[in-house]
Amino acid sequence: MEFGGRYCKPNNPDCPNCIFQNICVAKEKKLVDTLPVKANKTKVRDRHFQYLVIRYKTRTWIKQRAGKDIWEGLYDFPLIESNKALTETQIKKSPFWKKHLGKAGASILKEPVVYKHILSHQRIYASFWEVEVKNKVKEEAWTETAQSKLHEYAVPRLVDRYLEESE
Repeated sequence: MEFGGRYCKPNNPDCPNCIFQNICVAKEKKLVDTLPVKANKTKVRDRHFQYLVIRYKTRTWIKQRAGKDIWEGLYDFPLIESNKALTETQIKKSPFWKKHLGKAGASILKEPVVYKHILSHQRIYASFWEVEVKNKVKEEAWTETAQSKLHEYAVPRLVDRYLEESE
């Protein structure tokens, strides 16, 4: 990689000092101005995660990520993914809230803690909404656990940062 950055540069190649000048295909075919071809950059997309950190007394719920998405097999909190950051009103009016928290007597405790997490092909803006419920939540796909035992689960670094800072 250092060789390419030093000698075989697309805009200003240093062919006279290159140790491969005798076997160079680009030099032989007079293509030093066009080779090497720089690969196209991967398009970076923005994603907005609205994590719901649901609490009932000393209990909380997490879920294992499935499918062919990032962090497959790791645990995180139930989430609403959206194309932009959501307000508290939008969260409470969402189908997700109505389905999972509508009968649980849920309320949002405070404004969310927001993190930006950058991966090679996506920027994730994660809002961690702390939600308190008066009645236990029943969702088969979620794992109920003690809040004090969250550290025992394999979680993405983004969730780990939130847990470290919220202790």
